[in-house]
Amino acid sequence: MSNKSFDYFKKGFFLVNKTGGLLLFGLSLSLLGSLPDFLGDSFLKGTLQVIGFLILFFEIGFAFSLPLFLLGKQEGKSVGFGDILSTSLRNTKRLLLPSILLLIILIVIAVLSFFLVAQFVYGGNFNFMERSTQGFSAWNFLFTFLIGLFSFGTFTSIYFSLEKNGLFSSIKKSINLGIKNLDFIMILFVISASIDLVLALFLNNYQSLWQLFVRHTIYQYEMLLFVAASLIFYQSHGGVGVSSSIPSSKKIEAEEKNEGEKYRKFLSPNEKVVKVFDYANSQFIWDLVIGTLLIPVLLFGLIWILIAIYRKLTIRYLVTDRRVIVKKGLIGQSTVSADYSKITDVTVQQGILGRLILHTGTIVVNTAGTGLGEVTIKWVEDPFKAKDVIYGQIHKK
Repeated sequence: MSNKSFDYFKKGFFLVNKTGGLLLFGLSLSLLGSLPDFLGDSFLKGTLQVIGFLILFFEIGFAFSLPLFLLGKQEGKSVGFGDILSTSLRNTKRLLLPSILLLIILIVIAVLSFFLVAQFVYGGNFNFMERSTQGFSAWNFLFTFLIGLFSFGTFTSIYFSLEKNGLFSSIKKSINLGIKNLDFIMILFVISASIDLVLALFLNNYQSLWQLFVRHTIYQYEMLLFVAASLIFYQSHGGVGVSSSIPSSKKIEAEEKNEGEKYRKFLSPNEKVVKVFDYANSQFIWDLVIGTLLIPVLLFGLIWILIAIYRKLTIRYLVTDRRVIVKKGLIGQSTVSADYSKITDVTVQQGILGRLILHTGTIVVNTAGTGLGEVTIKWVEDPFKAKDVIYGQIHKK
């Protein structure tokens, strides 16, 4: 192992020590997800377990946003709570479907690896159920194997957040870079395995909140250190330059234009997408919370949650240079549109909840010859600004 590889971790250590806010934010999420372990069988425990499952996706989005936040710290820029929240939500949205698929794949790989390696180690004396229930909380050879396997994914969040690659493309690039730089991966593996060994010896099967706090603090710091060291390694090996830790308005606008290209099949020749709206994040989170609270009521809450996820994934409102388009559906897709030349009025409907808390509303687009709203844009964030975007295009015509 070269001294240069150790330097990446040394520099990463000093960078992490400037990011106390990131550590506290990540620690808060992980502790909240673990609280049900200390509650008896109750309605509250069941509710928190479901909320913890939802928080897990947001934790993943936060983890995949860390390279952006650390880059901002490198440049001496402040990264506030609002920046962390909004950027993590954006990446959570990008990760939602692929992370579910990846989670299923990883579970299958972990179970198969556990079984195959355990058979090799324990032979005929291996009891799968006994080892799986007793061994997952302790350090042993099987988990060392998995740590080594996952060490090659250390650059995934960097390719995902800095280069805007998809999840699986980012994993592929991370593995390729890891294979070419095994000395760096080996240091990461040794540190990670050593930390797991220490925690298994001293904090295994934690029984108190302070043990929970210490364990999660160490894990959060470990994650920040690995991401910071990997970021510095990536930069020193010709990684793309990014000038801001948080996407600027121009960058967001450019991303939205690129996103608009995904809907080319719904557009006329030479038609351009000006703005893309969707099911507002605040409305989505609100529906997830309400659904979670309603789960004990004959699983009605689960249906509520599934509907919210479906809306988030499938509903898109396209404002082009010619018309307003509402796109719905995931596999079977449908669209409704209104040309600017036929629009007579655009109104906003906003309830008390949407106005005071969620900042969402509904935009009704009326067309010539009818008094009915033929195009309805529901649950959109900041509806008055969305209305101004539509009016801006109408006036251009």
